[in-house]
Amino acid sequence: MDRRLAGLIAGGQDDLSAYLGNDATARLVWSRIRTHGIALALLEMAPVVHAWPRSILSSLRDEARLQALWELSHRNCLLAVLARLDAAGVECLVLKGTALAYLVYDQPAMRRRGDSDILVRESSLQATRAVLADMGLVRTQDATFGQESWVYDTGIGFVHCIDLHWEVVAAPFLRRLLDVEECFASATPLPRLAASARTTSPALLFLRGVVNQALHRTNGYLVDDQMMFEDGRLIWLLDAHLLALRYTPADWEQIARIGVERGLAPICAKVLRHAQQALGTPLPETVMARLEAEPQANPVTSYLELGSGTARLRDDLGASRDLASRVRLLLAHAFPPRNFMQGRYPGKAHWPLGLLYLHRLFAGLWSLLVQQGKAG
Repeated sequence: MDRRLAGLIAGGQDDLSAYLGNDATARLVWSRIRTHGIALALLEMAPVVHAWPRSILSSLRDEARLQALWELSHRNCLLAVLARLDAAGVECLVLKGTALAYLVYDQPAMRRRGDSDILVRESSLQATRAVLADMGLVRTQDATFGQESWVYDTGIGFVHCIDLHWEVVAAPFLRRLLDVEECFASATPLPRLAASARTTSPALLFLRGVVNQALHRTNGYLVDDQMMFEDGRLIWLLDAHLLALRYTPADWEQIARIGVERGLAPICAKVLRHAQQALGTPLPETVMARLEAEPQANPVTSYLELGSGTARLRDDLGASRDLASRVRLLLAHAFPPRNFMQGRYPGKAHWPLGLLYLHRLFAGLWSLLVQQGKAG
């Protein structure tokens, strides 16, 4: 089913419509579309879906309208933030989904997402916080290493989130993979968003994206308040595909060089090959040969493949700069943000955060007792 959805986005034949008369199949197809975040992308890139049965087509159009409305409202919020930061003399870069939306997508709303990410230098952090607070945004408890979330309630049904970063990668063990100053040095204009808006180079956007996807595969990501751990999400492959279509030889060289030097070659090659298989992404085989010649196992890939949060915490503590950083990391591990807790316990997502922490503590103790009982 995912392969057929990818084929539609790539301009292939519609080999799904014949099955959509069955309600159960139609519900499953719709579930996969939601998981992949591709409702508007399908409507725009696969005209054949406009002939699908009314039930699923109506859902597609409703989702697309919601995405378009969210995009308009969110853009207004983000533009105000960028303008105020610019006026305050704070340099920032737009990252991840929003950067991609305004760099490579014909319609920014096609790039479904739930927030925008901005990167500032740590020296600008207090000034940035002051600007956000003065604008009426509220800092939440959803904070991790090198980033924190700020929200703004529009009063018309949308609550917009700005994820503020002062580290490029949200894990101490991986912080040296991409440097803040490296990102600012390669700043690329985002004129479709705003005259002053900038992001990182297309190559660094891709490299940051593959790290993010690998972290999501182990830590999970939220789709409709459900924690997912799937790999190969189609909206992420579409990001890689559209970026690849605009790369210059210098961009490909940067991907190959950084991938090899910093242990990212295996995950870069995996994402690019997956995009090629799913969407027909054209790839320079000389670059792929360099990436695929690297060993699959290295400290970076070993960290990203750890299934144990405790094991990752051990590596992150070892990579932390000082005692204060280690204490903050331990507190964040003991008391993770609300969105993590809601995804971990979806049936109890309405509980107060304190009760969720207590439930997590007792569940962990019970699991430990059961394991000890079995061992005995």
